[in-house]
Amino acid sequence: MSVVRIVAGSAFTPLARRTGARAVRLDPPAHLHISLLSRSAPLTPAARAFLATARTYTPVDLDG
Repeated sequence: MSVVRIVAGSAFTPLARRTGARAVRLDPPAHLHISLLSRSAPLTPAARAFLATARTYTPVDLDG
């Protein structure tokens, strides 16, 4: 039996678990700091929708 290991963002944890994969934290943990920039001009409807979604982001709890 072969073992496949993949490093993916925490957003994939729920999907991975639903498919039977084991999701574990990296040790030591990796951190990704993200910034969101936008232009000062009026945003397009798609850009406004993206910003609304980005503002509701909650990190995935790998232990839950």
